[in-house]
Amino acid sequence: MDEAVKITSTADIFAVIGSSLNVYPAAGLIEYAPKKASLWLIDPNDVYIPFNRKVEVIKEPATKGVAILTERLLELR
Repeated sequence: MDEAVKITSTADIFAVIGSSLNVYPAAGLIEYAPKKASLWLIDPNDVYIPFNRKVEVIKEPATKGVAILTERLLELR
């Protein structure tokens, strides 16, 4: 977990894929992403986001959601 926190704290982009953000400690990693990082959540279900951060939600299964995320990130370049 320490290594995951270290990597997350330097991320420019942080994507959570297929998680309800309810299973800790992994669900808490999003809190370690830098304030300037682009945050994304891919899950077909409604997910409560308990953070005061802007998180872009792609409400699709992972297979389709990752393709959509890739497209959107390429558009931002």
